[in-house]
Amino acid sequence: MNKADLIAAVAERARIAMTDAASAIDGVFDVIAEALQQGDEVKLVDFGTFSVAESAARQGRNPRTGERIQIAASKRPKFKAGKGLKDRGGESGIPFPSPTQVAEYWGISTSPQRENRPQSTMSSCGTIVALTQRMALALSMASLMPCSLKGNRICMSA
Repeated sequence: MNKADLIAAVAERARIAMTDAASAIDGVFDVIAEALQQGDEVKLVDFGTFSVAESAARQGRNPRTGERIQIAASKRPKFKAGKGLKDRGGESGIPFPSPTQVAEYWGISTSPQRENRPQSTMSSCGTIVALTQRMALALSMASLMPCSLKGNRICMSA
């Protein structure tokens, strides 16, 4: 979601004109930026906290030449998600089912295979995770839920 999408979503949800939503969003961003410039924190209960993180001066190394360099102290904006935001679905904000929930939805047994069970019954959690990843990528390809795989993690974007 980019800024234009955010403005459109706020305008629709609040039932206001897009220009009013744009002004409100710009105002919120300006107030947060000004507070951070003054060194203040902006705490939004159940959403998160905007603050300024300070890095001390340190020695570094130029990767091209290997020469030692001095890296100056710096300040940067930082955001820490609040409990309410975390409870909505983790890092991506999108709730994602556990491998067991996926198996139950698809009618796949997660218990160990026995002689009388068909070979297609999945018995390992790793296989269920692989199925979950394939489903997420299929949803992504169908443009239903944008996501990608990074290593063994599924990363989704709203």
